[in-house]
Order: sequence, then structure tokens, then C-alpha cells
Amino acid sequence: MTNSLTLAKTQKMKLRHLLILTLTSCTVSSGIKNSNQSKPYDYESTSLHVNTAASQTEIYVELSRSELLYTRDNPQSDFVSKITFNYLDQTISTTDTLKTDSPQSLRIKLPLTLADKSFKLETIDMNRKTSVKTVVTPRKYLVWNLEENWAVCGSSVSTGTEIEIKGSEEDVWYVRTVLPKEFLPSPPFTGGRDKFKAITDSLTGQCTGKWTVKEGSQRFVSGNSDGEFGLYGRNEEFPELLNVIDLIEATRYISTVSEYKNLISAEHPKQALDDFWMKCGDTPEKSRELIKIYYGRVEEANRYFSGLLEGWRTDRGMIHIVMGAPNRVNRDSWGEYWVYGDEASNNNLTFRFRRKQHPIDDNIFILERNSMYRMTWETFVTSWRNGRVYGD
Repeated sequence: MTNSLTLAKTQKMKLRHLLILTLTSCTVSSGIKNSNQSKPYDYESTSLHVNTAASQTEIYVELSRSELLYTRDNPQSDFVSKITFNYLDQTISTTDTLKTDSPQSLRIKLPLTLADKSFKLETIDMNRKTSVKTVVTPRKYLVWNLEENWAVCGSSVSTGTEIEIKGSEEDVWYVRTVLPKEFLPSPPFTGGRDKFKAITDSLTGQCTGKWTVKEGSQRFVSGNSDGEFGLYGRNEEFPELLNVIDLIEATRYISTVSEYKNLISAEHPKQALDDFWMKCGDTPEKSRELIKIYYGRVEEANRYFSGLLEGWRTDRGMIHIVMGAPNRVNRDSWGEYWVYGDEASNNNLTFRFRRKQHPIDDNIFILERNSMYRMTWETFVTSWRNGRVYGD
């Protein structure tokens, strides 16, 4: 096997400095197309992905420069992107000039007028004429990444990150932690038991403003119990999988028991994993395509379904990896219904996920397993093993 099937990706650049752009008011032009939301768990179907954090007076926005369209007026001018933000009663525009040393993430701070309720932020790429809407929930405090000098956007943070709780009136935050044992869900046609029920956290420390993020779940509760938030310590590559053992473990959904056992115990695990995918794809080109799609779905699962466990280890992650993004997702207070195929047809397949109330993780959805899924599931797994991919 040659290096043509190498699985490791180049690590993404660390974001080590603050970039705040000059903001000016403008009018939004017409003809803007919203990013596709018909498949909410298909990362590639949305052209822009915006992460935010907000105090009552500021919004911290992160987006990838690779997702913006940079244009120039003539061969001698710089490549420039134009971004507009619509929120509440404000319309703000800015530009970004692409440079050789520009970091991967573009970071922008927007003003806010003492907001205490959730609202929608519309981010528009004016060059591409596309937009995406993000729900922003202001807090009375910000979780601040001291190394990057920027607000923490999201709940997954690299282990070892030094954070500070800024703007809080609390002198002490009580920290409850747990490092749950990693496990994988059982197939959708079997009777699996709820393993989340046994996961509980315990009081292990106090935060007087600053904290070093540990591996696993950390729940911060204010001294008067008026405030609470959670962080999950992840490895630096998250949401990607780069470690060969993690890459092997993720094949469990489509590998046989004996194959998986041999992969885990292989003297040369990288070579064994390459051989596994070569057997599925039959040719280097097809094998590379299988690898790209499979681990791309693993990364998507980590983005959307993570909590106490990485997203690819959850029920929704399992279905997403093997079958791809559903054609439609219906939601109610009870849970989610994933529809594959035409919803109006009798030939569609629906997976029902029940929302589980949990004090540590509000992103747990348990699949209602049924023996009726066996034939479809085995068909999709066999397709992977024969070098064919359905979905997306």
C-alpha cells in the first residue's frame, strides 16, 4: 500500500491573535439567497457557518475565510470580501482583505444595545450573495479564551485551554466534572439500553474567575445558582479525527467483529486501516473517496451531535455516518424524526429519536430501535463494504 491512502490531514492553524475589524453602517442589497436549510445536518449544504458568543453589549462572531468569496477590482488590487450583518434594528457592514498570513478564522466584534433575549443574526456574503441566520443568546458574562484573547464560541474547547469568566458578578463558580466512559451505540435494530442514565457528575472544584479546561464535561454553577453553563474538553483536532486509533474505532459501524478486532490489535494500525479501506474500495481512487465521505460524516456528527460524548459516538451520529444526512428533519418537544426518501411516499424510512432530559447534556437523543430497521441497515453497511455510498 502506498501513501496515496494516507488518512491524516494537515492540522488546522491555531488562532493566536485577535482580529477586530472596523465597522460601518450600510444598506443591504436585494437578491440575497439564504443558505440551504432543508438538510440541517448536512454541513456542505450551507455555504456559511457562523459561530457566536454574546454579552449584553457585544457580539463575538467567528467564520471561516475559506467560506467567503474574495474578489478584486483589477489585477493590481487586493482580494477583498464584503460581509453584512443584520440583527435587531441594526445593519452593519465590513470588509476583509485577504493576506498571505491571514488566519483561517475571521473574527469580528459587533455592538449590541443591552440585549437580554435571544435574537437572529443574519450574516451575508455580499460578493456571493448568500446568507445564513444564527440564533444569538446574550449572557451577563462571557467565557473568555485567555490564550487567544477572544470569547469562547460554543461548548467544545481544547483540553488545557485557560479560560476566564468575564463580566460575572459572582466571586465563585462551583465546577462539577465527569469524564464518561466512551462507548458506541448498538445497531438500530437491536434492543440497546440507555447508558447515559448512569452518567453523573460530581463537585470537584471551584473557579474564582479563571479555569484550565480539563478532559470531559465541566459544568459551572454560580454561587447563587442564578447562572450555569457547560464546557466539554476535547482534543485539539476536534471535530476531526486524526489519531489512527480513533479512525479505526470509527469504522466499527461498517466493519465485522473479526475485522474490527484485527484492526484494533494490528501491529501496524495505519497499514491495517489502509488495507481495510482498500478492500472496500478495490482501487486507490475509490478508496480515497470512501475515506473522504466516511470521515467527513464523522466530522459532521461531531459538529452537530456532541455533548457528553463526541457526536460520532451517539445514536444520531451512527445513523448519520452510515446513511448520510436525512432528507428532512421534523422536530417537536418530544424529539426528532429523520425522514429518508420522499415524506409523502409509503417507501420512506423514518427514524425516531427521543430527547433525553439530562442535567449535564441537553443534546442527547435516543433512537427508538426496531427490528424493522435490520434489512435497510444491513443493505447500507454492505454498500459501504462494496465501495458504494448512498445519501447526501
